[in-house]
Amino acid sequence: MEPEDVGAWTNRGNVLYLLELFPEAPESCEKAIELDPEYGEAWNSKGRVLVELKKFRDALKSFEKAIKLDYEDEEVWLGKGNAYEGLDKYEKALECYSMAIAYNRGFAEAYKKKGDVLMALGMFDEAVDYYEWYQEIP
Repeated sequence: MEPEDVGAWTNRGNVLYLLELFPEAPESCEKAIELDPEYGEAWNSKGRVLVELKKFRDALKSFEKAIKLDYEDEEVWLGKGNAYEGLDKYEKALECYSMAIAYNRGFAEAYKKKGDVLMALGMFDEAVDYYEWYQEIP
């Protein structure tokens, strides 16, 4: 791997994430951020890993940076919602999932996550709607 290849370091972090090697993944993301602090995907990847490590407040910082770099990235909004959900800040999680859906109407995972939060809040009728929409997305 090229030592200065930001994309490769980010991809390495993503692969470690997919392999559920969460403690090792942040190092690759940090290296990518060190090489290019304006590379939003590295910030998003770091945030996703931090959510898995249950470091929700740190994850929010990473997602905030990623959003500043690419406001319309639905994956970042989903990740931010997951971090808020981990902190039991359900209203903020709902806002984030709504943003993810606004930027990608076919983003099935955001519908499911919004349904999960609505259910946790006891808003069962609305939750059912989101689960139905989730199931309709190809």
